[in-house]
Amino acid sequence: MALLPSRYFKPLFTLVMTCVMSGVISGAITYSHQGFSEGFLPIWGRAWLLAWIISLGLPPLIRPVIKSLLGKLAAPDEESSG
Repeated sequence: MALLPSRYFKPLFTLVMTCVMSGVISGAITYSHQGFSEGFLPIWGRAWLLAWIISLGLPPLIRPVIKSLLGKLAAPDEESSG
């Protein structure tokens, strides 16, 4: 039983995926720089928020460049070339 219409899948997936990835990465980097010392959570929280904002905003800006570069590196599918 679905709770939400399928049109919400992509935006929710993007929000959750970027939240988890930026949280894990910023937490690991914060830990590697200072360990679990006093003030870890507020420092990590600020780092995570900044990372999440960047991870949500950057892809639309760099997607065309990355797609173009990878299009030049990757061989076309045999199905699409015939």
